[in-house]
Amino acid sequence: MNKKKYKLTADTRTYLGRNLYRIKALTSFGDVNAGDLGGYIESENNLSQEGNAWVYDDAWVFGDAKVFDNAWVYGNAKISGNAKVYGAAWVCGNAKVFGDVEVYNSAKVFDNALVYDDAKVYGDAKVFGEAWVCDNAKICDTADYICVQGLGSAYRNTTFFKCQNGDIGVVCGCFKGNIEKFTEEVKRTHGDSKYAKEYLAMVEVIKIHFKKENGDE
Repeated sequence: MNKKKYKLTADTRTYLGRNLYRIKALTSFGDVNAGDLGGYIESENNLSQEGNAWVYDDAWVFGDAKVFDNAWVYGNAKISGNAKVYGAAWVCGNAKVFGDVEVYNSAKVFDNALVYDDAKVYGDAKVFGEAWVCDNAKICDTADYICVQGLGSAYRNTTFFKCQNGDIGVVCGCFKGNIEKFTEEVKRTHGDSKYAKEYLAMVEVIKIHFKKENGDE
């Protein structure tokens, strides 16, 4: 039986009826020293006892989420649902990753970013700032999404991103869908106002951006 690299301590947090336990390193690995305290997990199923994967600081990993290989989760990040963070990926800051998300390779999710549903973030991609990436997003490069701040009557953050099915996904306030439905919603909600013109102009810019990134003429 392989020697365990960490144990659960009696230092706990309760969240949504779940008990999360602070972890403590039992051996040295990566940049972790034996005796170091880490973040909080619900069970040993959340963090591999192999590799250099670690949960630092006040980060939480719970539910059926898994962190393994050489992945790091730190800061105040929260990983939950069926999410998987692996390879050399990092999730940190106040980022939240949940649902059936996969973050892997050398991808990084940080700041206040939110990644959920069936999204995949991989390669050398960085998702950060106030970006919200969801549905069946496919982010393998930082150019695969754009977060725009300050548009519309409520000055919302609007995130546009590539999807696995070839669509361009959009999250804006309570709206979540593809760019065609977003265009329809903008016209319905804002008519011919300044706000509609702002959003529709941005839609055209986004279409140009992703068309260029796809290598189309």
